Amino acid sequence: MKRKRLLTVACSLLVAVASNAQDGKICTHIEGEVADTAVQVIRVRRVDQNNSYIYTDTIPFANGRFSYDIHTAEPAVYSICAYNKRWIGRAVDFFAEGDTVRMKFVPDDSPEWYSASPLNKELHRVNGMTDSIFLHYQARFAKYADYDSLSEYERKEYKALSDSYHGQIKAFRLGYMRKNPGLVGLFMLLSGASGSLMTAWRYVKWHPSMMMSMPASFPVSTFRNI
Repeated sequence: MKRKRLLTVACSLLVAVASNAQDGKICTHIEGEVADTAVQVIRVRRVDQNNSYIYTDTIPFANGRFSYDIHTAEPAVYSICAYNKRWIGRAVDFFAEGDTVRMKFVPDDSPEWYSASPLNKELHRVNGMTDSIFLHYQARFAKYADYDSLSEYERKEYKALSDSYHGQIKAFRLGYMRKNPGLVGLFMLLSGASGSLMTAWRYVKWHPSMMMSMPASFPVSTFRNI
């Protein structure tokens, strides 16, 4: 129960509870391009305080383009997701903090996106650093592309390589969170590759002062009581 409460509170810190869309004082504008002809549906989602995705809207697109406005009371984490007819898709995760977010969905690759807002610029920079770690491993992973045909020894090699890669990502993210307390660090904490739920507890122990800079609506008092 304590670990579940820990994750819930960490999500509460990361995701500001948005007011009614019409009353939001922050407007984030989305400009999107769809260069992948397999895309059939564009959807908007946000992360709630239980670390679950909630789909909030569907965005129409025509001639490979779409636009959308997100209204929030305070900065919040949102995603724009592009799905094919089998509901297989890719997403752009970003902070809705009052700037324009531009994105492009391309075939067989991660979406391209950019925003000049401070949190998004930092998130983009950190994503680029984790991407560079993957590129270092990419050629080595290619050897094991046909997993079903691998021998038992080769599968052990693949597992060792995969463990090494995920260990590098985890070490990088934990190191980043230690040196850079804030919402981007919490976002990475909850993204799945940064470690166990108890990492949240350690993160706050490293930087208890970060709570003092959170917006007033975040449940800081609950976090202090963990």
